[in-house]
Amino acid sequence: ERRIRELAAHGRIVDSMLRTLDLDERLEISLREIMKLTGAEKAGVSLVEGDRLVMRKQFGFSRSYMARAGDLAVEEVPSQQEIAWGWNDSPDPSSRLEMALNKERVKSWVTVPLRSEHGFLGILLFASAKSQAFPREQMDMLSALANSLTLMLEQASLYRKAQERLARLTTLREIDQAISANLSICLLYTSPSPRD
Repeated sequence: ERRIRELAAHGRIVDSMLRTLDLDERLEISLREIMKLTGAEKAGVSLVEGDRLVMRKQFGFSRSYMARAGDLAVEEVPSQQEIAWGWNDSPDPSSRLEMALNKERVKSWVTVPLRSEHGFLGILLFASAKSQAFPREQMDMLSALANSLTLMLEQASLYRKAQERLARLTTLREIDQAISANLSICLLYTSPSPRD
């Protein structure tokens, strides 16, 4: 039954990828589906922007948490390579993320890196007020869902680049048309009249 729920959630995430090109809508659907599967009470996805990791979409986290950990240096992520589990019985005082989760009254959390062949793209974060809420048996499922989200992020990046390129080409075409129209008017004024 658990495997059936996982496959159904994965299907809904893939369906969202086909239904909309809006990244925020895709992330929202994905986070909600994974929250249902894992039983997480709070969730977020943070994406790399330069050397920062900025929370793009979240559910359940307070404004206070967002102020503390909604924007982190990439180096502050528990792991960029593999899934990391944590139990906040004694948070690491040097970790802004763990301290923010502790103040949020989170007892257990998991971060799932989003990686592509181009490198580290961000993390998924799931948190719960229950101790040890995320069993390690969920690792395969979280990895598979992270792979789907990574594909979604890459598609969104390609779509955004295509939109930006189209906008530049449209602007260039408008400039070309304005120059051509201006040249046509100039030629009318400088051409000898047919009576001459």
